[in-house]
Amino acid sequence: MAWPSGSKAGTTSTDNASDSISGARADINQNITNVNSIIDIFNIPGSPTDNYYLRYDSSTGKFEMEAGTGSGVVSAYTNGTDNRVITSSGTSSINGEANFTFDGSRAVLAGTHSGLTGSLKIESGATNAWNGAQLTMTDDTDDVFSMVGRVNTGAKAYNYAIVLDPNGNHKNTSAYTGDTGFYFNMDYESGGGGTDWYMLQNVYGADDGYYINAYGSNHNSYARTPIILSGSKVELIGYNGSTAGGAFQVEHDHVDLNGLPLRDTSGSVTVNDNMTVNLDSGGTTALVTENESATASGNRITVGKSDTAHTSGDGFLVRRGTGSGFEEQLKVETDSSTTKVTARGLQLTGATVDSTTSGFTQTNRLTININGTDYYIALDAV
Repeated sequence: MAWPSGSKAGTTSTDNASDSISGARADINQNITNVNSIIDIFNIPGSPTDNYYLRYDSSTGKFEMEAGTGSGVVSAYTNGTDNRVITSSGTSSINGEANFTFDGSRAVLAGTHSGLTGSLKIESGATNAWNGAQLTMTDDTDDVFSMVGRVNTGAKAYNYAIVLDPNGNHKNTSAYTGDTGFYFNMDYESGGGGTDWYMLQNVYGADDGYYINAYGSNHNSYARTPIILSGSKVELIGYNGSTAGGAFQVEHDHVDLNGLPLRDTSGSVTVNDNMTVNLDSGGTTALVTENESATASGNRITVGKSDTAHTSGDGFLVRRGTGSGFEEQLKVETDSSTTKVTARGLQLTGATVDSTTSGFTQTNRLTININGTDYYIALDAV
């Protein structure tokens, strides 16, 4: 049975006062036929029941009456407010969510989930791939980055990854073409018994390095600001390819070079202003300086600058202590013309007393050369 939209009666035989009934017979009959067809397509009882609705049944070709409690029938709508997203609250009721709104251009979520702070929870039906995507951010050019989280029970680790350029459209084809992004791990029970938990961050795709910069806000024109690494021990480890070198360690009370050489590419280390170096040694040796070259100068102390001589003060001073009353053991005083060396309790150990030279007996004499001239000081054995 079809809806009679294609067999509507005409009006040309009934639109004028002079039209006769006999002339409109065909149109009147068509209207009666159409009305009967409409009545027949709706299977409505003589006394309809409240809350029933019409449902079309293709097997009978009619609209049948059905109780309003059937599946998919909405009988209740609560919290109906503009821009609220509608969710199902039962088999026949819907609800306007106060914490989930959409105004046509912006969606806003608020509230918590299962007692955890946060509005959105993304669930997966299975364990995610470490470089998969649960959430992808995109613009009108390409997918920008994707995010994924998983629990790797085999490795006993929680993994969280932010993958940049997830489609791989702009990878470095001349170098390692693997993943590009940030990967965070929380490894648990690595030492057994859940005692050695640690956090790990890896950055992949940084072929030319990984830069960390700290900037201020616009009020200081985004000038650089300090970067602070804080921990009970901070280690810096250099790698030669995939081979780890020594570790530079900063602990709460000392710095450990672990045998690494302290080097400046210019060949010198500059210390500005005053600096005190305290040697804290419980052994017999406090400070040793060595020069492995067989011909270079051993240890050299220069006071002054390349264009300015040191004119006053001590060039070198050895004292028995820093407090008052500790005598000076060895002092080298420098000025513009002379250098004076003062030694307290000077002892020359292992000095060689010359034998006769050019007929002059130098036994028990100390030779001192000043500006190319030898001077002799008599020595008495004690």
